[in-house]
This record gives sequence, structure tokens and C-alpha cells, in this order.
Amino acid sequence: MTRSALIFAAAVILVVAATLGLAYAGFCFGQKRFLSDNDYINAVVDRVVAQRRHQLISREGNVIRFTPVTVIPYRDREEFRSENPGCCQIFDSYVGDQFFPSTLLQKLTARAAANVSVTYKVRYLDEQGQPQQDIATSRMTVTNCGAPVRNY
Repeated sequence: MTRSALIFAAAVILVVAATLGLAYAGFCFGQKRFLSDNDYINAVVDRVVAQRRHQLISREGNVIRFTPVTVIPYRDREEFRSENPGCCQIFDSYVGDQFFPSTLLQKLTARAAANVSVTYKVRYLDEQGQPQQDIATSRMTVTNCGAPVRNY
């Protein structure tokens, strides 16, 4: 192999390694920047604000019951945040059976920059059309460019 071929191969390897390293670190190539923790949280909050249906989960003895309800939506992210102070956290990974940690492949392919947990009031209408509320937690992984991916 000639010297110029070796230099070219080394340059290609260096570019690939740098690209994978930036992706692993959370760089968004589409926006040419790293997103902040607040950007990741806002992505999940925006997804929650856009919900129009929700599943209430209740336990009755050994039975788990899922009840679909119509959500009374928040006007915007600001109303959501004011109604749910301290709602949001970013975790490196969840503990126990609450979350499957991001894989190396997900990190290298920019599909897992942050894990966000949002605990909030679900405002909904009951069967009689009366406003009610419940507490829910939504946990999502957010990509390097701020797209939330529902984990469960």
C-alpha cells in the first residue's frame, strides 16, 4: 500500500471515528449543535401537551384496568410547566424495571441522547363529562435532535 493510500485510509477512519464520537456525545448534525437539557425536556413536554387521549391505569386486587379518557389539553408548554412545577427530570438511565438503558448502537446512531421523565396532572373528562385529574408519568428517550421516542 502506498503512503498516500495509507494517509487517505487514516483520514477516513478519523472522520468516521469523529462522527461516531460526536453522535455518541449527543451532537445533532441536522441543527449543527448540542441540545440542552431543557431542549430534551421541552420535546417530551410538547408531546404530552399534544395528547388528546390517555389511558388511566387502576388496580383492583390482582386485576389491572385500563380506561381510555379524553384529555382536557394544556394550552401550551408554559401552562403545563406552571401547573406541574418540578415535573421533569433527565436520567442517564432508569433503575430496575422502569427503563431499558440506551444501547451503544442507539448512542452511536444518535437515537438516544437523553432519557426524560415527566410527572404531570392528566386533566380529563369522566364518563359523565365532569372534569377530573390524575397523576401520570411519561418516560421517553429523546434523540440527538430532540425527537421523543416513547419507551412505555
